[in-house]
Amino acid sequence: MAREGAVGNYWADPISGLRMIHFAQRFDDSDRQIAGVVFAGLDLTCLCAHLKERVLPPTGSILIADREGNIIARLPHSESLIGKNMRKSHEKIMDEDEA
Repeated sequence: MAREGAVGNYWADPISGLRMIHFAQRFDDSDRQIAGVVFAGLDLTCLCAHLKERVLPPTGSILIADREGNIIARLPHSESLIGKNMRKSHEKIMDEDEA
C-alpha cells in the first residue's frame, strides 16, 4: 500500500545558518508492515541555484512557500527573501479564500 510522504516547513539551523526544508517517507516490508522511514533535507540555497537555471521573462518571478507562509525559494532576490513570512500580506490567497 502506497503511503503519502510528509513535507516539513522552513527550518534554519541556529548555529550554521543553513536553511532547509525536510521530507519524510515511510516504507513497508514485503509483509506490508512498516519497515522504516527515509528522511531527506533540501538545502534552500541549492534549490534556488537550480531554479536560476530556468530562463524567466524580464518581469517573471518564481516563489515557493511552505504552508505557514515562509518563503523557501524566490527568484529573483532569493537571498533577501528566503525565510521571510508572507502570510499577513497574502492570508486570503493562502487560505484559498481568494484567487
